[in-house]
Amino acid sequence: MNQAGNLKFGVLCNSTQLQYWQEQVILRLIEDGHRLVIVVMPENEENDSKQGIQKLLKYPYRNFLFRIYFRFLLKPGAKQLVDAEYLFKESVVLRDKGTKDKNFYVFSKNSLEAIRQSGAQFILRFGFGLIKGEILNITPYGIWSFHHDDPEVVRGVPSNFWEIYKGHPTNGAILQKLSEKIDAGLILKQGWFPTILHSWEGNINQAYFGSIDWPAQVCRDILLNGDRVFQTATKPNPGKLCLAPQNIPFLKFLLKMGYYRLRYHLRELFCAEQWVTGITKANPVSLIEGKLAPEDFIWLKNRNRNEYRADPSGWFDGAQLRLFYEYYNYSKPKGSIFTTTYNENGKLSFGKETIALNESTHLAFPFIFNEDQKVYCIPETSEKNQIELYEWDEVKGRFLFEKVLIRKIRAVDTIAFRHKGYWWLLFTVKERSNYELHAWYSPALTGLYQPHALNPVKTDIRSARPAGGIFRYKDKIIRPAQNCSPYSGKSVVLNEIEELSPTAFRERVFKEIRPMWNSIYNQGMHTLNFSGPYLIVDAKRHIFVPNNFRNKIRDKFRRLKSWLL
Repeated sequence: MNQAGNLKFGVLCNSTQLQYWQEQVILRLIEDGHRLVIVVMPENEENDSKQGIQKLLKYPYRNFLFRIYFRFLLKPGAKQLVDAEYLFKESVVLRDKGTKDKNFYVFSKNSLEAIRQSGAQFILRFGFGLIKGEILNITPYGIWSFHHDDPEVVRGVPSNFWEIYKGHPTNGAILQKLSEKIDAGLILKQGWFPTILHSWEGNINQAYFGSIDWPAQVCRDILLNGDRVFQTATKPNPGKLCLAPQNIPFLKFLLKMGYYRLRYHLRELFCAEQWVTGITKANPVSLIEGKLAPEDFIWLKNRNRNEYRADPSGWFDGAQLRLFYEYYNYSKPKGSIFTTTYNENGKLSFGKETIALNESTHLAFPFIFNEDQKVYCIPETSEKNQIELYEWDEVKGRFLFEKVLIRKIRAVDTIAFRHKGYWWLLFTVKERSNYELHAWYSPALTGLYQPHALNPVKTDIRSARPAGGIFRYKDKIIRPAQNCSPYSGKSVVLNEIEELSPTAFRERVFKEIRPMWNSIYNQGMHTLNFSGPYLIVDAKRHIFVPNNFRNKIRDKFRRLKSWLL
């Protein structure tokens, strides 16, 4: 463990011009107090020596369409070139006179010695292609390199392309410590994003911008937990190598992307979500070891296709269950928190539906919990840019504002629970609401809350966004999460929390709870809570809603007008 509170690092790059995302990676490290001490570039940039007719004869015409598109039409913001020389002013800058060994670059002895003398503890590889030899082990923590695909699914070139071509719902990325074997180094950080099937440019930006904090996060982990990040790291099982697409596959890719774009817009217009809330008598054992069936549930049905009830939670007082949920109406596209009761008199029956909380801004995901004989709610208030706590007033029959727990954060689907002396808040943030999990903690429910040292503690479209409160199954701590691949609210994933402290977080997927296939609401599930003897869930179908159609058309014209102006 480094006692000085920061690390020294180096960069391997091809010139003083970096891609924008690479500049941001370095800036994040510097902002965290780490020092860039050495930069190594090749002595001469490689030039194509072929001239005239020889160059024409050797040109890879089988990749012509891809090469033209990649060079002239593909313009992702993450890869725009920036002058990064200002970052190198306090660093040793070397021009290396290395050699080529087949497809690998081998660094000169002078550069290797300079790296040793610099005291760099790790090196970021942003250039030089494939490398091997002494450079791989010259620093204590090795050479770190990004791979913007899931190497077990897609590896090779170009990045973030084949997921679209093959229709994969997820797009992975890793930060690895390089080894002599290609694509087989230790995975220091890994994440999964939703594949943006209708935009290669968007797919690239999402994966590259979504991973720029990873080296700084690994550094924090090293400073807090020593070498454990390397001891617990795994190696990938590399998948089939993919190469640059030839002309016919690239034409197919363009057609597929056009189809996906058309499908995306049509779904927005014609496939609105309609959620329904339901309850049944169940416990964690029956949920995990049994099966859900729609006939076992009593459903809080929607009156018409213009409305839905989702994100249910509640509390059981020993006699009745009070249920809370988001009520949404497409004619006024803003959520409110509604409540009703269930009384068991021979059979379960609904009470009167009333408004528990209404604001001028959108409200959703009312997370309900008890503490000191009081009933609290943390609703989603991302539009207010803060996390708020409310207390239930039984006499007034509504929630009353208690306190702002965290300011200046657009939190989505917050849950709260106690664990090892702390109150924990877990949530995603609006900008990356489906795949980045954040944790904050405090000794007391009402604060002061501090961010987890490794935020975001998880990046995974399949199991990050909270879906309900923590519960126990045997000796396991289970955290329900939303599987948002290939679309938001596809199913609920149960994660087992294996470690949670202010400096560590680790969980694994334990089980997936899928929508009930023999129900008309069989196209999604994204909330699961227990209250007393009851299991509370929601379920989804896609339907055409005229008001949603009008809202989306208006939004599209507004965006088009803004783009034209």
